[in-house]
Amino acid sequence: MQRVELNGSVITTRMSGNVLYFRANDVMTALGYKSRSKRKAVLSFVSPEYVTIFSAIWSDGSDQPQTKYIQKNGVLQLALNKLTTAKPFEDMLFAYLDRMIDAEKETSRRRGPR
Repeated sequence: MQRVELNGSVITTRMSGNVLYFRANDVMTALGYKSRSKRKAVLSFVSPEYVTIFSAIWSDGSDQPQTKYIQKNGVLQLALNKLTTAKPFEDMLFAYLDRMIDAEKETSRRRGPR
């Protein structure tokens, strides 16, 4: 689990296999969705294939049993619906993804050829 910050909000991420997921509630808070519209926003704007509920809950208690996580495409769907926050969110997201990719490349380089 890692955390990134946008607009004063902390967004929790987690990896599953090679896929990066973002906690949906955190993303919607950072994008400015109001609490009563958050559930509706995920149902209305995020394609179901980008939404995941993990059965394993973090040992630190940071997730509730039905916490939704969304893939980057779902994050972009939410951000594009909130155009006033889309550009800063896009910049943060792509910078974060670049760092993750660079770290993976460095790890692979250190391992050497297989």
